[in-house]
Amino acid sequence: MENISKSINLKDFPVKTFSEFHDIKIPLLDELDILPVAIDLGYGGVKVYGMYGRHIFPSLPIEVGNDTTYMDDDLHIKYKDEYGSVWYIGERARQSIEGNESNVDKQLYKKNRIRTPEYKVLMRVAVFFGLLKDKATLVKNKKIKISTGLPEEYVEQDSTILRDAFKGHHHFEIAVGKGNWVKVSFDVDSDDIEVLSQPFGTIFSMAFNKYGKLINPELITSKNVLVFDGGFHSIDTYLSKIGDRGTSCTWVNYAMYDIYQKTCDDILNNTKPKKKVHVYELDKYINHPTKSGLVTYGATNQTYSFEADFAKNLKNTALGIIRKLFNEYNDFNDIDIVISTGGTGKAFYPYMKEEIYTEVVLAEKTDESNPADNFDTVFSNVIGFFYFMMGCISKDYGKEFEQEAAASVEPDFRPEVFQNNGELTNTEEKDS
Repeated sequence: MENISKSINLKDFPVKTFSEFHDIKIPLLDELDILPVAIDLGYGGVKVYGMYGRHIFPSLPIEVGNDTTYMDDDLHIKYKDEYGSVWYIGERARQSIEGNESNVDKQLYKKNRIRTPEYKVLMRVAVFFGLLKDKATLVKNKKIKISTGLPEEYVEQDSTILRDAFKGHHHFEIAVGKGNWVKVSFDVDSDDIEVLSQPFGTIFSMAFNKYGKLINPELITSKNVLVFDGGFHSIDTYLSKIGDRGTSCTWVNYAMYDIYQKTCDDILNNTKPKKKVHVYELDKYINHPTKSGLVTYGATNQTYSFEADFAKNLKNTALGIIRKLFNEYNDFNDIDIVISTGGTGKAFYPYMKEEIYTEVVLAEKTDESNPADNFDTVFSNVIGFFYFMMGCISKDYGKEFEQEAAASVEPDFRPEVFQNNGELTNTEEKDS
């Protein structure tokens, strides 16, 4: 157990902005002008997966009214709504907190967040990334089909509210990195929105492929599978009992937010004069290029390392939720496999492997010959949403996409990312 704590790298924990492009070739979708986009609007990070790439950015939008700064980082995202108000998104928003959280709307991290302006901003930015064909091309004039998810506890009661947030006409502007403002306009029909249980998305990512075809049937037809979905503000479980829904739960006191809050409390209690660090500010100290894990305080610029505090809180929180799982699921006696997914799920995975005697695996793929088919744990839900949507489209049109794409021998993957000189051209003006 001590070896696990010693192997922790703080910089692995904050959500980072990342974009990677590929090209899934489905001629029928081109003929029908259909563009499926999968979106996982998590509390910690927004994940997007589609025909042309995968993307992630922190779930942090802050309205600034008017933009008064120049963007000097290729990973920064700015959003301007139809009324002219400017928002900083993700990394840029995190930098603007500046020692307080007065401009962080706490409603974004509660159950009713779907109704907030902040959620609408994140949703629109997510769809924008789903429309990116590459760093400089925005796809237009396609019928957009959205596949997304909710925590298992909220699916039945909140699906209609979620569809209402996505549907309709959307018009706004976005600037990525050092690029110009780009006008974005699209429409989404209510009938083109699928809402799944987020943990069930993980089962789809492990049991199906990108063409919506079942490739690992035992996860659906012959095993009891417990999905452990660890996020920033909640832990969700989903039990699939040979395909049927079993006991599923949501816990809010054992997620990454709790670890961050306890670490902030430790910093406050162990510094004199006391250094107050807010939860959404902690990532700035973790990500610092030369002083990761250190806070500076007092008139003499003393430093305090919170790395040991973080490791302690991570271990205690992981062991706490594992005890809850043992109680809830009868010591795992009726479970064949536990699939750990999500960012916090990946962080807890080493402790789960050590404490749980049932088979525990990470929701990831690393051995596919085509790099586009491999994915990290944090993408497992959103990729499952995409696979589910592809299956729905295949069924609706009576076409097996895998057979259709078999003639293509070119790899889908193009290792082009927004990490150096990312710039997006205003393609709406260019194409007009």
